[in-house]
Amino acid sequence: MDSYDLIVIGSGTAAQVAVAKVRAAGWSVAVIDHRPFGGTCALRGCDPKKMLVSGEEAIDAARRMAGHGVEGAVAIDWPALMAFKRSFTDPIPAKQEHRYAELGGRRLPRARPLRRPGDDRGGRPRLAGPPRADRHRRTSGPARHPRRRAGQHQRRLSGA
Repeated sequence: MDSYDLIVIGSGTAAQVAVAKVRAAGWSVAVIDHRPFGGTCALRGCDPKKMLVSGEEAIDAARRMAGHGVEGAVAIDWPALMAFKRSFTDPIPAKQEHRYAELGGRRLPRARPLRRPGDDRGGRPRLAGPPRADRHRRTSGPARHPRRRAGQHQRRLSGA
């Protein structure tokens, strides 16, 4: 069973900063996430939202400028707009995994979602006991300093 100085649960920007800093200090680190690597902001939040909102903003601007030099109907082509968004978000997980590898962080296998209540073959990464991270109900090894990165707020995990 491998042992790490730090196990990071989550793979967004805050986690990447933590991995870079602890690797620079010589610590061993592993990263685990139950979703594709990249975090909420890059894959499902801030960045994709900006692309979708910009389509609506373009229509609003055209409507406000009607009669002031802008003419014609403007509409959102949702399949094309979603394809545009995916052209940015789809490459992120592979790029993030590559960045973590370059930093020297080890990627632990992604946890599968639970199939049904009581199914112990999946689930989100969690603290399995002082201080171990767990995936698929199998302990991944001890960590001297387990932390969960949640946005810009670092939380000490209970039991650690």
